[in-house]
Amino acid sequence: MQKINTEEVFWERVDIKGADDCWEWKAKRYPYGYGAFKYKGKQCGAHRYAYAFANGVPEESLGVVRHTCDNPPCCNPRHLVNGTYADNNQDMIAKGRGVTVHGELHGMCKLNEKQVRDIIDREAMGEKQRVLAAEYGVSPPYISSIARKKYWKHIGAAVTSVAAESK
Repeated sequence: MQKINTEEVFWERVDIKGADDCWEWKAKRYPYGYGAFKYKGKQCGAHRYAYAFANGVPEESLGVVRHTCDNPPCCNPRHLVNGTYADNNQDMIAKGRGVTVHGELHGMCKLNEKQVRDIIDREAMGEKQRVLAAEYGVSPPYISSIARKKYWKHIGAAVTSVAAESK
């Protein structure tokens, strides 16, 4: 019986092109486009194994393997760098790929824009934050954050200027 060389099988599933081109994974992919490869009973991103095989690093010891090419199925070791989750997040933000959800679209939202406008107006007119917090079922620090434009700042500036004009 012939022993299967896992690394050889891996590279057969990669479309290897020029040294600086993206080498795309040809086999199974996850929904977001990353290649999926199973090795020693563990399935994870093919790009992680590409980095590990090319650099002689055990896959288990890697933190995050990032694509410098921003192409999820790419397995070219020249396009892959090892790093941390913080590195990955900073890279995502620097490249404008971070999605920030504001207001009512945020999954943890407890208020709607009409309520926030009302809170901003009433707080600007001198109503106590603790009273507003009790009425709207949120904490006084949350009301303070709205008033200071830390939260809901995308509507806070317009409402505050209108409230100031009406005084």
